[in-house]
Amino acid sequence: MSSLVFPRHNRLVRRPDYLACYDKGRRLFTKHFVLFVLFDLDRTASPEGWRLGLAVTRKTGSAVQRNRVKRVLREFFRLHRALMPGDVDVIVVPKRHLKPERVTLALVTQELLPLLPELRAHHGADDRTGAPRPEAAVADGSGPVPSGPEAATPPTAPPGTAPTDEVRPDTAREAETGAQ
Repeated sequence: MSSLVFPRHNRLVRRPDYLACYDKGRRLFTKHFVLFVLFDLDRTASPEGWRLGLAVTRKTGSAVQRNRVKRVLREFFRLHRALMPGDVDVIVVPKRHLKPERVTLALVTQELLPLLPELRAHHGADDRTGAPRPEAAVADGSGPVPSGPEAATPPTAPPGTAPTDEVRPDTAREAETGAQ
């Protein structure tokens, strides 16, 4: 009967733990979720080593819908706890476009299960040392989504040339109003 519970030592419960995971952790993206993953090799707080935090905001839906999303996510991690690497904190945040009534264990498994072996492979890699960041596969099969600095930098034109087909919205507004 004890294998059916999600014990407290596998939960993130303190705000400083959440903030550390947000600030120092690696971000992984799927179609419906964002995962913040922090490998903490110095921590000895948990005998099992890994902890889960859920950040399901009111934008997700009513209290009943939010609780259902959290219940399904907890069940996924409970069922797959043997695949979780030790000494890791994971925070799962649903994206805004997630429809809570469509969240099932099958959907969560389809999106998050491919990430678990990747977490085990990157266990112990420090995000701040320039180690390559993993890419999470999108559940709809459209390919990897970059989660590192390359995702934030737009493609640039060769030196000495200006991009011709790219217009920044704020520049277009300034041109219309004549303001600079």
